[in-house]
Amino acid sequence: MKQRAFMELKFDVRDNICILSLIGRFTTGSDSEYRLAWEELQKRGVRDTIVNCAELPYIDSTGLSFMVGLHKKLKDDGGRFVLTLVNPRVRSLLELTRLHELIPVFDDLDAALKAIN
Repeated sequence: MKQRAFMELKFDVRDNICILSLIGRFTTGSDSEYRLAWEELQKRGVRDTIVNCAELPYIDSTGLSFMVGLHKKLKDDGGRFVLTLVNPRVRSLLELTRLHELIPVFDDLDAALKAIN
């Protein structure tokens, strides 16, 4: 499978919960997606967000900063922010940086939805 050279964001709102799918490599140069994601969540009036990482093969400090920033903004607004379907490479980085202690990580979408509900 060919790797995408850019990050694509897909928004799916279900029962006032946004499932934000990250598609492609989240690396330096993808930081405008943070602003786009935050603006889209505000426009849709959604505070609870599940980030679907199923199609996220790699993340660097830019992507980690994206996740921490969205987590903080949503939490400050009374919302929740969790990750799901994280591959072993990304999970390892979350554990190395200890972000898994800040941002809950779930093995599948159903578990993430149950945790938010």
